Amino acid sequence: MKFNADLHLHSKYSRATAKNLDLENLYYAAQIKGVTVVGTGDFTYPAWIEEIESKLEETEPGLFSLKKQIADQIDKTIPDSCRNPVRFILQTEISNIYKKDDRVRKNHNLVYFPDIASVKKEVSRNKNIAAVILELVQGEGGINVAKKSFVKELFQLCKKYDILTIIDEVQTGVGRTGKAFAYQHYNVSPDILTLAKGLGGGIPIGAIHT
Repeated sequence: MKFNADLHLHSKYSRATAKNLDLENLYYAAQIKGVTVVGTGDFTYPAWIEEIESKLEETEPGLFSLKKQIADQIDKTIPDSCRNPVRFILQTEISNIYKKDDRVRKNHNLVYFPDIASVKKEVSRNKNIAAVILELVQGEGGINVAKKSFVKELFQLCKKYDILTIIDEVQTGVGRTGKAFAYQHYNVSPDILTLAKGLGGGIPIGAIHT
């Protein structure tokens, strides 16, 4: 059996991706392009796994479909000649960046899970997570501001599992958001703070505050 699959995707929560990169648009684009199996991308992101749980249902072992009431509305906008079943597979990426022989190497390893319960179990038991790096205001691919509820939940999880929190304030620090640092809008206190652009005003300089 031959079919087309796109197994390396990201969600709207990833950096430099479209704000409308949700399950509905992935479902629509897959049909227009003739893709049968689509990776969800980013299943370790809390808000995204919640959306996956609310909008997808298991159809076959390891494969998920958009819930019928959602799919029916989208199907009305798809030409009859393009309509085909679309399945989702739970997928995320581990990006390994390292230097060897004076060259930067980048390996993108794709990870697939059979069901949502397995995803939650792995995230909660993974003891190899040293830190979480968070950019509260992303400036690539539009302006994306982190929700306060997400940041609060993330910091609670990090505290529970003894994971360091690092806030990237390279673009937002030193008064660029109305306060000295962007994290001060969220009533949280990171373990490590990174700074750069706002310090030098054009002069190449960077700093780490702990």
